[in-house]
Amino acid sequence: MSTNISSGILTQLANETSHWLVDFVEIKMHDTDATKQLRLTSHYADLVVGSDTYVAAGQLINIGSTSDNIEATDDSLAIGLSGIDSSITAAVLTSKVPGSEINIYRGFFNEDTGALYDNAPYLVWSGIASSYSITDSYDIDSGDAIDIQVQGKSLLSSIMDRQAGVYTSVSSYQTIDSSDKSMEFVAGLTNKTFNFGKED
Repeated sequence: MSTNISSGILTQLANETSHWLVDFVEIKMHDTDATKQLRLTSHYADLVVGSDTYVAAGQLINIGSTSDNIEATDDSLAIGLSGIDSSITAAVLTSKVPGSEINIYRGFFNEDTGALYDNAPYLVWSGIASSYSITDSYDIDSGDAIDIQVQGKSLLSSIMDRQAGVYTSVSSYQTIDSSDKSMEFVAGLTNKTFNFGKED
């Protein structure tokens, strides 16, 4: 899906008065296992885009605000799912959500024809899931109400995060392999100056 609104959609929006905005959320917790890929839409009925079916979530889905900037930013985003189907809860519980790819798309639904303009939502946000929480609030009238909150951050923010790793020291390398001596001479180079490329 494109990151730009197509000329076809712009033309139809200019000529039509009966349309509304539809959001699409894709959370890919696995590259190939379809049971661990959530595709939801804010529409009242399921919508098929390409070969993918987006399940209707209506008012059960809440998407945080997004922004469009000319430069790369480290924006974060929150996605809330309330009172959702047990199959969605099961998919989240049996998957590794942090690190999952998240894509937010937006399209326009024509009330007269019952179809999406151009059948091609455009990408408004893409990032990685950083954390999630599940809340089960029991109500005597409605029973269990499962709420899932997924926190996402942009790809730039993920890249800028500090990563844990090893340092170029004997003690650091030996936390992985106690017999590793590949860094034993590094400490002696601390105060050395190397004139690489300098002619004699």
